[in-house]
Amino acid sequence: MAVLVTFIWGVNFTFIAWGLESFPPLMLTALRFFFTAVPLVFFLKPPKFNRTLLIYAIGTFVMQYAFVFTAMHLGASVGLTAL
Repeated sequence: MAVLVTFIWGVNFTFIAWGLESFPPLMLTALRFFFTAVPLVFFLKPPKFNRTLLIYAIGTFVMQYAFVFTAMHLGASVGLTAL
């Protein structure tokens, strides 16, 4: 199971590199979260609004992927960003 998770994680960065050939980094970040969130709307009930959780999610996930995608767009290698 650990090898499978590692494989999927590594392949993910290759697909990000391909996606950056067609989309700007921040657009790719938005698309990533959009296509992740839309299916969840149909299967999960919305949680109560929690401002702290929202700030944490934006800081941890959105900013992280925005910086990773921007770094890859500017020339950072796939292997380096995976670390």
